[in-house]
Amino acid sequence: SDWSSDVCSSILAESVPSVPASVLDEASRRFHSPENISLGCLQVRGLFWPLSCDHFVRDYFELRHHVTRSSSVHEDMRTSLGFPRVLRTADLYTMASVWEFKVGADHSQARMIQPNSFSHDPEWAEGAAVDAATIRRAHAKNCTLVLHNVELYWRPVALLSLSLSRLFGVYSQANVYYSPPALAAALHAHQDAQSVFIVQCEGRKTWTLLEPPVRWKLRYNQRGKAGDRAPEAELNRPLEEITLEPGDVLFVPRGVYHHTATPEGGEASLHVTIGVETDTDHFTWHALLADTAEAP
Repeated sequence: SDWSSDVCSSILAESVPSVPASVLDEASRRFHSPENISLGCLQVRGLFWPLSCDHFVRDYFELRHHVTRSSSVHEDMRTSLGFPRVLRTADLYTMASVWEFKVGADHSQARMIQPNSFSHDPEWAEGAAVDAATIRRAHAKNCTLVLHNVELYWRPVALLSLSLSRLFGVYSQANVYYSPPALAAALHAHQDAQSVFIVQCEGRKTWTLLEPPVRWKLRYNQRGKAGDRAPEAELNRPLEEITLEPGDVLFVPRGVYHHTATPEGGEASLHVTIGVETDTDHFTWHALLADTAEAP
């Protein structure tokens, strides 16, 4: 279907709360308007189908994980933008040939994550260029290639990120993960400071979700990143093990521990992770109370 505002205006808006207009400037009022929220809802319903936006926001967002099998998200991109799917492996090589991706450089940030870790492989120094040969070399070493902020470089990913921003009212940012097959542990157990939608594009990946002792982690106290390893005592409450196939979408609330693996005998796994940046945008109770305490 056509994702235009004309089509959206004919659809009844769902009851997703909007920001009070009295605290916003004109541009912000337009962005947080019920009409724009409805447009975002229309554009991302495939990520959590068959739930309505109201149902998802009320009962799942930042609360519990959700899996959508055979989502319409790739077909939506084909229909609306003419792209065969959200992202393909060939598209990584296209982006690498057009954009100057570099290791550790802002807005073109790339990382080669060593197996069973969340640590960058030191073979690639800060500022090193990322080209097709680099991608192949990373996979030869069983590293997972991570590209950050891909919403700035690839139109289908940009549309998904923008649509989630419309629905939730905060910035949404997208990373790409490209892992070789047959990794018993691609990334070790870690937490994210944002709730994320994982769109499986190619290959298969197995996700193990674990309940943390405390939910709703913020960026400063998430575990399992930047050289940190999550305490074993916090990894003993399994929630579910889920293997994603192309077209599947997994939603993981912020703070939920997860680690990943790729099955043997298959192709490389490619997925897009889109984070709803409630912490980055200070859209949390913690940020509200902190701002209130600091107000004159």
